[in-house]
Amino acid sequence: MANEVNAHARAQVTTEEGFRDLRTGITGTASPAVLDALSAVVGVSRMYFEPDAAVAAQVYEGLQLLAAAKKGAVSRVRARGLGSQGLSPKAMALVNELVAELEEKEADAAE
Repeated sequence: MANEVNAHARAQVTTEEGFRDLRTGITGTASPAVLDALSAVVGVSRMYFEPDAAVAAQVYEGLQLLAAAKKGAVSRVRARGLGSQGLSPKAMALVNELVAELEEKEADAAE
């Protein structure tokens, strides 16, 4: 796996021992280069390797921004790190459903 990560990164970003330490929890985190290459090699988002609290904070911030956009406070929303393509139509549909659900729950709580 270390060899595949290094090949994808096109540099020596980890070693067999370093990868084993990361996998077994001896090392708690890896460099951004390792995480980027590892996520590409195994076919998941880099967020998969982030702590749950960090992912939850990013999702919450994104939903707040989308709620603001839906209310007209923000004119254009693009997911960071996705380049010019932004979110796929399927992902945007899901996010819009979540925003609508949040707004409904906020309205119920306010009553």
